[in-house]
Amino acid sequence: MNRLISLMLALTVAAALGCGEDEPEGLPNASPGDLSAERVDWVVHGMYCEGEEVLRMVGTVDENDEAYETRYMRGDECVDEGDPFWDEIPEIDGDDVTVTVGDGEQSDFTAELADDDAIRLVERDGDDELLMRRVYPGTNPTPNPELSDIDLAGEWWMEGYPCHEEEVPQVVRIIDSAGADLHFSKVLGDECIGDGESFIDATRDGTSLSGEAEFTESGDFNDFDFGDDDENGEAEVPTEVTGTVHREDFMRLTVLETQAVNLRRVVADGPE
Repeated sequence: MNRLISLMLALTVAAALGCGEDEPEGLPNASPGDLSAERVDWVVHGMYCEGEEVLRMVGTVDENDEAYETRYMRGDECVDEGDPFWDEIPEIDGDDVTVTVGDGEQSDFTAELADDDAIRLVERDGDDELLMRRVYPGTNPTPNPELSDIDLAGEWWMEGYPCHEEEVPQVVRIIDSAGADLHFSKVLGDECIGDGESFIDATRDGTSLSGEAEFTESGDFNDFDFGDDDENGEAEVPTEVTGTVHREDFMRLTVLETQAVNLRRVVADGPE
């Protein structure tokens, strides 16, 4: 608990001194030390569905402007989008918390800080151990034009990338190679482009990005109306992608000419 108290004091001091006008609202409350923050999103490792390990995305949602609950932000074969993740907001190194692990099953875990940006949940009467990695909380921070030596490599929480007529949150990995070339692949994909598939190749010039994007493995995207069809009667899908790096932990892309896609860095390290 001493570590938690020290962390909360540091956050209080930071808030009192001011975090800068460009910092996204709520950033000081986004530490694992304050699980009651209004909006904290997490990527969760170590869960299972039908015998296979799965990566899951959970987030804190506003319930009737009075309480905040942590729920699954996307579903799979074992949980539904919107299902509660835990029964109540736990205390770090405190009492057990009951987690819905899937198919209606629940299990008791103890929460502990893995580091300043991650929580480890250890099963009380079992061998399971979950790692919750915090996601950068800014929704649209003001771009910082003075960014330099940007390293965008790592995993990112992506929202707004379309698949047919749906937009489900996804986890993507960026490889930032020499020469400012960026390669995006899906870690947790969707029905259009699955896990492990590449879907964006771009070049960075300062804080600006440009390149090409894919939306389905087959290129078939006929359920969107993009205007004129090609000679085969299929819609011509614009593949150009542009974007701006607002912060080292946040970028916004534009795809399909007008579709905004936000990417927020998963700031904690992944499991070894």
